[in-house]
Amino acid sequence: MSITVSIDLNALKRLEVASALSRLMSALGDGSAPVAVVASAMPHVDEGTRFDRFLEALPDRSRRFIELVRTRGTLTIDEAMGELDITVAKAVGGVTGSIARWAPRSGVTVPYLAVKVRGRRAWRWTGPPAREAASPSPAPTPTPTPSVSAEPVRSLPSYTGGLPDQSQQFLEVLYSRGELKMPEVLALFDLPRPRSVGGITEPINRAAKASGAAAPFETVVGADGHRIWRPTG
Repeated sequence: MSITVSIDLNALKRLEVASALSRLMSALGDGSAPVAVVASAMPHVDEGTRFDRFLEALPDRSRRFIELVRTRGTLTIDEAMGELDITVAKAVGGVTGSIARWAPRSGVTVPYLAVKVRGRRAWRWTGPPAREAASPSPAPTPTPTPSVSAEPVRSLPSYTGGLPDQSQQFLEVLYSRGELKMPEVLALFDLPRPRSVGGITEPINRAAKASGAAAPFETVVGADGHRIWRPTG
């Protein structure tokens, strides 16, 4: 008896998928079980279709939030609360947290960045532009559910809603990408020097400790000497 697992070659570009496959192959490569890897042609899913499927999988409020950011280019927290009928600013964290959870499952990157507009939290669109044709598309062909899940979908910690804007954005991007290197963090938040990153990561560590949880990421040093953050758990 055997189990066949099919993985789209494009999915292997994602760190978490490649790492999971590597661990699986290592575990089965001790001679206790035969292992065979067969490359086969699989239908290519373009970025636009992948993003559309990502939107379809989101809860209604999270999908509306993304459409607002994409349509306006920059969306302030006051605008988001008004459009989504949210009365408490902290509740917006639940909307963005849902997006951060679904993005890696769909093979896309969180399509916006947290920024400040007149001292208030806002989001700037960084994802693909809206498609010109607004006509409804046919329902996508159901994708067979794999018998083995390559990597569990990570959920943002429960305490993230009270974090500073940049700290929450750091976690959202980290959980979406699976890894962040120091140069990427500096560019993402327009920071002048590596020491400045502590102002983003320390609130996360304090919040985790206060809630009795372990830190949601680990740090290692890469071969190029740069610090790297990876999600834990």
